[in-house]
Amino acid sequence: MTRIPIDDSADRPRVHAFIVGVGHYPYCNTEWIDGHFVSGKIKAVLRGIATPLTTASLSAITFAEWLANDPQPFSIPIGTIEVLISAGTPQKVWKGATSFPVERASFGALQRSCLQWYKRCNEHRENVAIFFWCGHGWAGWADEGRFELLADDIGEDEVQPFNNVVDFTTTHLKMNSCKAATQCFFIDACRTFPDGMDGLTQGHSRPLINVTGFEDPEGAGKDRPVWSSVAHGMESVTPPHAPSGFTEAVVKVLQGLGADGRSGTWRIETELLKRKLSDTLKWAGAKYPISLGGYQVGSSVLRVLDEPPIIPYRLGCLPKNALPHARWELHDLNSSKGSCPVSQAGEISAGSYQIFVNFPEGLPYTFEGNIMELFDTPGFEKEVKLGEKSEAETENT
Repeated sequence: MTRIPIDDSADRPRVHAFIVGVGHYPYCNTEWIDGHFVSGKIKAVLRGIATPLTTASLSAITFAEWLANDPQPFSIPIGTIEVLISAGTPQKVWKGATSFPVERASFGALQRSCLQWYKRCNEHRENVAIFFWCGHGWAGWADEGRFELLADDIGEDEVQPFNNVVDFTTTHLKMNSCKAATQCFFIDACRTFPDGMDGLTQGHSRPLINVTGFEDPEGAGKDRPVWSSVAHGMESVTPPHAPSGFTEAVVKVLQGLGADGRSGTWRIETELLKRKLSDTLKWAGAKYPISLGGYQVGSSVLRVLDEPPIIPYRLGCLPKNALPHARWELHDLNSSKGSCPVSQAGEISAGSYQIFVNFPEGLPYTFEGNIMELFDTPGFEKEVKLGEKSEAETENT
């Protein structure tokens, strides 16, 4: 296993992360499949996951290195980061100038690493447990609620080819016996069930932890939401050779785009993350919202920001042909300073602003609005409606 220690003191609350990226499945290539299996159904299923998933390793590295290098990604310090990555070639995760070679994500390595992660999370009730997975997955056979994830050695056993499939549903359920009251699960994997698989995998998937007891040891409910990149029955579409959009959205939201300022302070809370993640993905052009599952008891505060987050914004106008000539200004309503020129699109501190737009002399556009808007997370977009001057007014300017 690969463990990156950041501040692993057990005497006070810490964030402990378990991060997996599986993009290379060595026992699903044509040579191995044809040499070990006769069943056409089994061959078809394994061939379906043979193509390298380059986004998985990059997503896991992106998430791990953000946690390892951000000065304060959560309100409590990072304790440890467990990382396993299968990419076809050895991978490393960097913390500053120090690199950590990463073990591949075989089922055995996943079980060992997950158990160590569980034990560290179990040291303190105020610990925060983070589970992140990017790789192939599918819905459980004959059970729409079941979610299964594929370790890199699926297909290794010619008698039980699907024995190295992770039963995520039971893994999540068994985490209820862990003391950590806040547990966040981020899953970027398909949730379809491949054609022809009926009965093939039933009963073969296994949880990563086998602790006894499902009840909270201290008698109170836990916040254990699961954010999935897609809903049941959908495929997760990811770009090659780049971190997934879901991964980038998770990092951006936890960095600040998930913060809400209605309480007077900018707080990132689990209760709002589904909407913030979906809106962040939509801002980037995604077509589908994410899915929320698991158990959400109240809302856990993951981080309180010292100042308003920096958010993206886009301004536009109607008619659209006026946009190339528009000169934009924003006035921060919480500042004594006057309005200041801004670009049509960019980044700005979240807050309340008055929008102004002017045009060069000789153009027939007018703007007499008094538009005041809350530029809120995860991004702000506004089209203002313009008036048009008469020919005489235009000639006189």
